[in-house]
Amino acid sequence: MKRRTKAFLTILIILFCIALYCYFRATVYDRIVKASPEKINCTNRTVESVTLMTEYVSVISKDGTGTRGVASFENNGKIYLFGHSIKEPVGSLAFKVEEFSNEITANDLMGEVILNEKNGVIVEQYQAFREYTMIPIAKTAYLGKAYAVGRDNEGNICKYPITIEAFKEGSGVFFYNINMPLSNGVSGTPIIQNDELIGVHYGTTKNGKGIGWIIWHLDIVLS
Repeated sequence: MKRRTKAFLTILIILFCIALYCYFRATVYDRIVKASPEKINCTNRTVESVTLMTEYVSVISKDGTGTRGVASFENNGKIYLFGHSIKEPVGSLAFKVEEFSNEITANDLMGEVILNEKNGVIVEQYQAFREYTMIPIAKTAYLGKAYAVGRDNEGNICKYPITIEAFKEGSGVFFYNINMPLSNGVSGTPIIQNDELIGVHYGTTKNGKGIGWIIWHLDIVLS
């Protein structure tokens, strides 16, 4: 009888902990949304504009491991990728790839990794693959409508409407909703609002919200 009681109490404790965890996970995001300002202004000095790239890339290390994602933009011969660090070290090579293809050739070599840090990977550019356009760096980001940009297999720019739902003040992070799955390999996707670059995608929350870095928190755009 004592064993049954002890087992029952153990199950109750486990269920309580699970419920508490689920409640906490849900309310953390709710609290961020409720506390979010309607807009955030730039607090750092940045360059005025960068070259929007939106290229799918694969970074390959000498041992053959690789990480897929997006080359967001270029500034002064340096390309910004992913929005997060990767396991491939400095000296790894970045290759342009098609979104759904693993085929890589020497002709697709984009550049070499020269920096690999928390909020992104910097590649020294060896070559460009098409005519890219300049885009202003936003000085203010707002809650509301924006869009993420990708490319189809013909290289055409595709726009995906999103809604920015919250800013996490002091962290350089914003949260957004998008009407499509955020699959692996889209880290670094540029996010544009009012025809200005406001940030890049780098992850998702447990409930499927997109997470982005605000552009003026990325070292590559600091002057």
